Amino acid sequence: MNFNLRILTASILLSISVSSVWAKDDSADLLRDIVSGNFTVKAQENPRSMLDGEFYTRLSADGKTISQCSYKTGKVEKVLFDADKTRGEKVSRIDGYFFSPTEKLMLVYCNAKKLYRHSFLADYYIFDPERNRLEALSDSVGKQRDPVFSPNGRNIVFYRGKNLYLKKLDYNTESAVTQNGSADLVHGVTDWLYEEEFTVTRLIQWSPDSKLIAFVSFDETEVGKYRFPVYGPYPFHTDTDLYPAVKTLKYPKTGTVNPKAILNIFDVYYKKMQQVQLPNSDDCYIPRIKWTNDNETLAAFVLNRNQDRLEMYAVNSKSLLSTLLLNDEDKAYIDFSNIDYITFTNDNKFSFVSEKDGYRHLYLYTINGILDKQLTAGNWDITDVYGYDSIKKLFYFQAAQKTPLAREIYSVDTKGKISTVSNDAGTTDAKFNSSYTYFVKKHSTAAQPVQYSICSASGKKVRELESTQGAGEKAASLPKKEFITLKAADGNDLNAWILKPAGFNPATKYAAVLYQYSGPDSQEVLNRYHIGFEQYLAAQGFVVLCVDGRGTGARGAEFRKSTYQHLGEQEAADQIAAAKQLGEMSFIDKNKIGIWGWSYGAFTTLMAMSTGERVFAAGVAVAPVTDFKFYDTAYTERYMRRPQENLTGYDRSSPMALAEKLEGRLLLVHGTADDNVHLQNTLQYADRLVQAGKQFDMQIYSNRNHNLQGGNTRQHLYIRIAEFFAQQLK
Repeated sequence: MNFNLRILTASILLSISVSSVWAKDDSADLLRDIVSGNFTVKAQENPRSMLDGEFYTRLSADGKTISQCSYKTGKVEKVLFDADKTRGEKVSRIDGYFFSPTEKLMLVYCNAKKLYRHSFLADYYIFDPERNRLEALSDSVGKQRDPVFSPNGRNIVFYRGKNLYLKKLDYNTESAVTQNGSADLVHGVTDWLYEEEFTVTRLIQWSPDSKLIAFVSFDETEVGKYRFPVYGPYPFHTDTDLYPAVKTLKYPKTGTVNPKAILNIFDVYYKKMQQVQLPNSDDCYIPRIKWTNDNETLAAFVLNRNQDRLEMYAVNSKSLLSTLLLNDEDKAYIDFSNIDYITFTNDNKFSFVSEKDGYRHLYLYTINGILDKQLTAGNWDITDVYGYDSIKKLFYFQAAQKTPLAREIYSVDTKGKISTVSNDAGTTDAKFNSSYTYFVKKHSTAAQPVQYSICSASGKKVRELESTQGAGEKAASLPKKEFITLKAADGNDLNAWILKPAGFNPATKYAAVLYQYSGPDSQEVLNRYHIGFEQYLAAQGFVVLCVDGRGTGARGAEFRKSTYQHLGEQEAADQIAAAKQLGEMSFIDKNKIGIWGWSYGAFTTLMAMSTGERVFAAGVAVAPVTDFKFYDTAYTERYMRRPQENLTGYDRSSPMALAEKLEGRLLLVHGTADDNVHLQNTLQYADRLVQAGKQFDMQIYSNRNHNLQGGNTRQHLYIRIAEFFAQQLK
């Protein structure tokens, strides 16, 4: 994200016994570059494939033009949209766009107003490239959200106010699909919980013949409300506001009532609404819906509350009868993102990703739900599925086949033959075009900045894409991460990287800081390019260590799900074990080791400092969960079940309950407008520390959410953390 930054002039006095600390001015410049994203490498072009697969479109940096370019040459064939030259409505620039399925029309939008992590409201316009004409999507007052073209491109369904509306382009008419939307009943678009924990902003799907609209409604009548004050002037108020406003958010905390998901099917011609009664759908989630290739059959996915059973139902849109096609169960939990990898092929089969053999692999089923073949196998995980080429009958996917530290690209046919597309050392990602003839390759290593290129489907490079290299020369001069292996508390090997200060002297005793996230299925230790706050800490003379403990990803289900029902215990034990091994290194002062993390990493920081053993002299917890009873249902219960079922596990995973055991100096950081991990966590934990007689430091950021961004916030935060470690580890 871009925002204006000002370098703080206050000096940072670092009393660390090291021989190589950056000069203050150089250090300030480095932090400015990190915070402002100058080390982030991006492609100048962001190709969006057109239907023929030979061309892509791109939006100019100033938001004024959309150009059509050749995958093969990169040449601009024509300008499809120019904000300064359109007829009809006028906009100065746009924030984004997408085509109708037939590519005859576009929807462009501007004045976007962010809601939560992904969702936003905006002013949408219909653009006809052939007539060069721009028209408002709706003449009614109010911004719109999540519009969806019908497959034939002749209709659009969208959300405005509290209801869904249908725009018939042939007749230029607008009509209501729903009329009873309210603060407690949300249609088609998702609530906070689904957006945050199932990464979806809408559950609206057109049937292939454009006659039916399936959508999910959410009844939040009984969902608890979280309220927090909003202080002026930024970003919600003006200087004249004397009293804080109060923002209210529907937020189900663990063990409380969830929003009720209701599946509906709307007939566009008859304007008839029908509600689908899915089996086993009481107190469940419907995280995805998807039409099959059959106009009358909708696939509805039901995830039970504990998320250890996923069912896929085939819903007949006429009879509304549901038939169970797939049932995937796990002794711990199901990864909901596996649903996104389902593809209904043109020969009446569908793909599915499961961990049933202990690793994340691709399976092929008949349309009746009978297992046809396991397409991939081995002691490695698939980490992404890019799609299916129906002509060559190939699935393209990303995997950590060689090592959990790397990512490669492969294809597999319907008989299970795997072919390598790209296996360069490091991390590779791909974005395929519509015909699976080209893909945009993104590749980097810890020592090599991101490189973008256009490749053929076989992996052969066609051409390089121009990239914004950022502070390239300065990045080249920075210390490089070294990958090492440490031992977990149970003897497992743990992947780690270590970053040493410039001018490192092995004869010197350095203070060290452990950074970690540690959350389920996460990974911080990857052979990929990233320059962040760790480099700033190294510039202050710290050795920085990052360890992926038990529970992290790309090492199979047993390793990933070993923390089930007792979050924080193994993660903390592994960070402690890593710190002890670090302290045994000749160049580390074992009495000057700190630890820090954000969100789940902050929770792990508190757990690691609360065993009663003083391993860490200091720690920083940014926006920590201090008791999972305070967190939301979908995330927490996936890994912990409900408190009613696992009260002992919750108590053992609670920094609140362990406050009296805290050892080492602590800095707590939180934003008052955090709608994800509520400030309640830090404030109630702080009171526990006070009552236990534990001294600590606290930094509060007014009106900032979980990301702690805006204005000079992130700059201030990083300097605050660095100063704290300098003071405590001197």
